[in-house]
Amino acid sequence: DTGPGATKDAVAALIKGDHSLAKSAAFSALLGKVHTSEALWAVVNGDVPMLSSNTPLGKPQALYGSVQVTDGISVDGHIKAATADAAKAFVDMATQQSAKAKMFVDKLDITNAADEVTIALVVGSEKLKSLKAMAGGLIPGM
Repeated sequence: DTGPGATKDAVAALIKGDHSLAKSAAFSALLGKVHTSEALWAVVNGDVPMLSSNTPLGKPQALYGSVQVTDGISVDGHIKAATADAAKAFVDMATQQSAKAKMFVDKLDITNAADEVTIALVVGSEKLKSLKAMAGGLIPGM
């Protein structure tokens, strides 16, 4: 089981290829693009209920990416859109909105190549300390 009740062993078997998903060319292609050695990574099929069609992107075909955690955070995220036009429209909208986030991050690039959106985000240690200070009273334990 790789759903909500997934175990560490089930995920390890998935990574090794000991699972029916290993026979899926589409899944294998996406997994091959993910940095699975990072602290957090995911491949999500667009058919899951949480991915509705009520987004500026339409109904995504897949989401995948990874998060590296050191003294800062780096995100390498990807969204496979239904069409190249949907991906471009999403990038245009997100680029306009992302201007508001620039002061909180060191890097935020949102681009597309055909039907694939790429989000590259870096929050270095100094910006992370500032964010932690701002959110300190809102998040228990900070």
